[in-house]
Amino acid sequence: MAIQKEPFRSYTLDKDKSDPLASGKLFTVRLNAQEYAQLKQDMGDFNLRNESTALKLLAELGRNVIHSTFGRKRIRWLFRSDRVKEED
Repeated sequence: MAIQKEPFRSYTLDKDKSDPLASGKLFTVRLNAQEYAQLKQDMGDFNLRNESTALKLLAELGRNVIHSTFGRKRIRWLFRSDRVKEED
């Protein structure tokens, strides 16, 4: 008799799981209709067939623009959770 397994439960021990920083991480992305249409346009502009490749390229381009525009120090300051607006 086979062991009955529960759906959506991991049976892999933490020590047996691979490190995502070493082997990569697989995750699912859901796009709404407008976002998907934009992705398809960008895939045509960049002459790409794979949606995953287009998402990776767009993420890299966006990261480069944001970091070159603001810099890492300014980005960290902007998104600090303890930052408050100064009173006038």
